[in-house]
Amino acid sequence: NTLFFGPPSVAVYVDDVPFSDAFTYTSELLAVEDVDFHRGPQGAYFGRGGAAGLVAMRTVGPTDEQRFTLGGEFGSYDSVGLRFGSSGPLGGDFSHSLRVYYRERDGYVNNVFLNEHTDDRESMGVLANLFWRPCDEAEWRLRFLAESTDDGSQRLTSLFSPDPFTVSSNVPGETVIDRYQLSLHGRQDFGWGTAKSITSWQYWDLDPSIVDLDLTPLPALESSSSIIQDQTYLTQEFRFESADDGGRWGWQGGLFFSDKQTDGDSTRNFPVFNLPFSERTLFGIDEQVLAGFGSASFAATDRLSFNAGVRIEYVESEIDRSKDTSFGPGPAFGLEQDDWYFSPTGGLSYQVNDVTTVHA
Repeated sequence: NTLFFGPPSVAVYVDDVPFSDAFTYTSELLAVEDVDFHRGPQGAYFGRGGAAGLVAMRTVGPTDEQRFTLGGEFGSYDSVGLRFGSSGPLGGDFSHSLRVYYRERDGYVNNVFLNEHTDDRESMGVLANLFWRPCDEAEWRLRFLAESTDDGSQRLTSLFSPDPFTVSSNVPGETVIDRYQLSLHGRQDFGWGTAKSITSWQYWDLDPSIVDLDLTPLPALESSSSIIQDQTYLTQEFRFESADDGGRWGWQGGLFFSDKQTDGDSTRNFPVFNLPFSERTLFGIDEQVLAGFGSASFAATDRLSFNAGVRIEYVESEIDRSKDTSFGPGPAFGLEQDDWYFSPTGGLSYQVNDVTTVHA
């Protein structure tokens, strides 16, 4: 789940919007209507292709009549949750859908030194959509997602503790995360096929993550970590798909651009030779991706189909990193690289029966 080792091998789309690194995913799924699992490499089929597969989710759209929903839940550890939904026409060619949630619960780990559960959790979020359908062949959609989560302390306990759910720490710990996503969707049907445009802006912010590293109240062992990190992710995807007219041939293709910027500021404090020592690391990682993709499929029979695709991708990335310590500045590091990637794919699929398919 860390950006230093590469992107997730299984990509995630929600309402045609690609998510970035796994640590930026939302913690709640709001009103999901269906989920599609695409097996195998998907670089020839989606703008952000997964090397191992792709999960595409779609949330509930607007209803023909005005509708309101209200739900609640409760459980152990004083868990309480509330949900509100609204959907329907707004007049003219406009309609909407809205989902709001709030959830809280007590923590699992008891800090006997501070005499409290330091990992209580509280989260709230909203998913709002505004739809404009000027005609049957066209639709525009403005989508907004926001989530704020206070996770409390990290659930770390000492291996020497007789109870894995008990700590004796003098640092309460804190984990505060905010997520925002704004996207504009356009769709136009031409009869021979459909053209889509999806523009998205995403922002993820961890501020702060504070962890007690020694898990004791002893000043001589005082060790802690503080991390502030944020990521901005911009994407633009154009997608063209053939009409679903029941024919044997099908095709799709598109263009994809993304710009991802991640910045981090981490400080660690720990004793060295019984003296307090600290080090601070600053880093910035930038990545731009430009890709073209396309695929075609042929249904030889009602059960046997063939597919082929290709992806051409240009990736440019840069990292800058510096470190300062109590003993003075450490070495700085910087690197830039760019590469072209060419990825052809081909395969076949055979539907044995209604529930079993064999593919290669």
